[in-house]
Amino acid sequence: MVIGGENSPRDVEIVDFNGNSECSKPKDLPVDFEYGVGTLYKGRPLICGGIGQKGCYTYYFESNSWEFLGDLPQNRVASAAVMLNTKDWWITGGGLVSGLSGETYDSTLEYGGFSFVEGPDLPYARKYHCLVQV
Repeated sequence: MVIGGENSPRDVEIVDFNGNSECSKPKDLPVDFEYGVGTLYKGRPLICGGIGQKGCYTYYFESNSWEFLGDLPQNRVASAAVMLNTKDWWITGGGLVSGLSGETYDSTLEYGGFSFVEGPDLPYARKYHCLVQV
């Protein structure tokens, strides 16, 4: 799934890697989404943050609809994220367009609820970085 970006911040397309050259076109995101983070959670796309956004949204394939889940504690632009297990999603670094954040967050997603718990600080602030679980 390709979501948003500089030239089309609300556009959503699903890429078929099985040889189909056409992308399917689900419902567009209800807000602009640029420089945010995303993951797959319980089989559904989950995205958060970006320029001017603190919101987190999930997409339901069955109903072709987006649902607002809640806000990040602060706006995160150009951060990185990784799923640690079936419920913990870490978002690291990022910041405002002109600033950096050295904080990390352990995003605890629970069925029917949404909350963030502050994690450890990175050794120094990072932005536009990559995060990989090892």
